[in-house]
Amino acid sequence: MPEHPFELRGAMKRYRDFTLGPINLTVPRGYIMGLIGANGAGKTTAIKAALGAIRLDDGEASTIDKCRVGVVLDRPCWNPAWRARDLERLLSPLYPTWDRARFAGLL
Repeated sequence: MPEHPFELRGAMKRYRDFTLGPINLTVPRGYIMGLIGANGAGKTTAIKAALGAIRLDDGEASTIDKCRVGVVLDRPCWNPAWRARDLERLLSPLYPTWDRARFAGLL
């Protein structure tokens, strides 16, 4: 098992009005991490990159065993107009044991 469950290596993400990185960030096994900074500093972008919720433009990101990583964001990372199937497309890749039938049943 890798030594660091959460890691960004030379990670870069470019948006029209903002660029994150390059950033290197390692959270050792057993640690709890919080990111503190000004709005727009890239905290949420860094977390989303490590979780695989966004694609990096450069560098690498890894999070092992996503079922054991807890993340609390200040607002949902989806469009409020999306339907349940849109949310499933966003969320299911983040969970290795996603059960589509269970998700449909819970709806």
